Amino acid sequence: MVQVQPAWSPRIIVRTLLVTLTVAIALYLIYLLRKPISWVLIATFLAVALSGPVNTLNRRMRRGFAIAIVYLGLLAVPIGLGALIVPPLVTQLNNLVQDLPSYAQDAQDFSRRTRPCARSSATTTSPRSCSSRPRSCPRGSAMRPACWATSASAW
Repeated sequence: MVQVQPAWSPRIIVRTLLVTLTVAIALYLIYLLRKPISWVLIATFLAVALSGPVNTLNRRMRRGFAIAIVYLGLLAVPIGLGALIVPPLVTQLNNLVQDLPSYAQDAQDFSRRTRPCARSSATTTSPRSCSSRPRSCPRGSAMRPACWATSASAW
């Protein structure tokens, strides 16, 4: 005769609780050790990635010297890229900051030139109002670039 165990025996409940508790503790330890674990993973990746150049240089020189050359090259690449990129970037940013007021003025002049005139009953004395639109441009064409060249002196 075969004995059938009940679905929820105390043994199954205790085993399930222990497995759940073990997984929770393992996840908490991984959370606490996430920084050292990430450093170990980065070191492992670097060791695997740099083993090729080290082995190539090892054929011609001692292994310690080959490792030192490869790691110095690894440090020199970002420093060299930074030395190539940062000075022109700083120069261009400085030029932008110095020229920004003139860019803003050009943008304001452009928006005044291309803004359609509001039709109102009040007369304006502004030289850029609709009533003072240059006669060389037909109605509505003062907003077109082709008309700007002919009417720039009139404004």
